[in-house]
Amino acid sequence: MPKFIKYKFVNGLLLLGLSLLSPIGCQGDYGNPPSGKTVWIKPNETRLIFTMPELKQSQIRVRRYTSDNGKHIEELGEWYRFDKSSIAGLLLSQSAEGPPLNDPQDPMDIAGRWAVFRDQKPSFGILKKSNNILGPVIWRRTGIGTRTCVVFLQRWSLERRSTSSAPITSLSGYYCNKPGKVFSPSLAKKALKSIGLGQKTQPTLP
Repeated sequence: MPKFIKYKFVNGLLLLGLSLLSPIGCQGDYGNPPSGKTVWIKPNETRLIFTMPELKQSQIRVRRYTSDNGKHIEELGEWYRFDKSSIAGLLLSQSAEGPPLNDPQDPMDIAGRWAVFRDQKPSFGILKKSNNILGPVIWRRTGIGTRTCVVFLQRWSLERRSTSSAPITSLSGYYCNKPGKVFSPSLAKKALKSIGLGQKTQPTLP
């Protein structure tokens, strides 16, 4: 169980808003991400799925980024409420050739990319691996203040090629329980199994 680090909780909605306003492409490891277009999309237009019952009454805001050459597509969604309920985020990053814009190798590498973790000092648990409908997923539990969360990522190539030029998709994100609530490993696995991708119409990679 990761140790909690105490801090004065800043307005969660403001933090979520900051992450939603930052360009998707700038969250990657690229110093100069390719130019492209970012648009807000309706919740029923996203492929991102997070079916945790605790998120049922949450609002979701989603942006989609498409590079000008069409080789990189990203969708970022965050589930939030105006009270201190459970919160979550998903980032789908797809590439037509080579690694996607966001391609972390460890779940703790993604924490700083989300406003809820930004400027905080989260403590991370050991790296674990399990499976969901999309395949293998690696994850860590993490503590921020009185919240316990799980950060996770999974990565795959639809063409099953091992070359560096193979199209790659990564899905990363987080789920945080209500402040002060117990967050067992079984709850973390339940959250991971609630992740999915829908079959909504999306831009086609070249």
